[in-house]
Amino acid sequence: MNFIANNLPRHENDFLSPLNKIRDDIIISERPNVSMKDIFDSTRDEGGDMVLVAALSLATILPFGAVPGVPAIAGIALSLLFLNELLWFFELKIPRMASRVSVNRNLALKVFSGIEMCFAKVGSHAHEDRLAFLNSGVSIRIIAVLGLMLSISMIVLGFIPFVPTLLMIPVLMFSIGLIVKDGLFVAFGYASVFILA
Repeated sequence: MNFIANNLPRHENDFLSPLNKIRDDIIISERPNVSMKDIFDSTRDEGGDMVLVAALSLATILPFGAVPGVPAIAGIALSLLFLNELLWFFELKIPRMASRVSVNRNLALKVFSGIEMCFAKVGSHAHEDRLAFLNSGVSIRIIAVLGLMLSISMIVLGFIPFVPTLLMIPVLMFSIGLIVKDGLFVAFGYASVFILA
């Protein structure tokens, strides 16, 4: 999984550059709909897998996550992303059926605008390298396993009201923590998983 600027010093708001690139690609696109493959390719080119994880988890938590089928589609995409972290030696490819799934261009822009607003609020409270051990390689592997389990659970149980929201709160916390490199958010994610368990 390509974590944003994982090995480089991060300047303020640098973690938003992949998000801005994705949003710009959607804006300049003339097509009314944006496919999962388009979004996935854009995030991977920019090293922003976690941005896509954050967007999918937030989309599930927001009201339109209650639309039938949305949790299952998001769960499939998230499962692939977390599986890619565990099986890093394979090149991840989205299944043809999932890659053809598309969303309205305006809806995609709303989701990414929501992510940007979320990070704008988080950025003022984030402290890079706080609880840095929770952003270590071992912790990242644990997060990938937990994320995979939560994503699969959402595919199976996503039809139950409020369950997708509960399952995606830890995933959102994990993604925020890894993007801004603040272990406190990762700790919140672990605590959420513990409470769910």
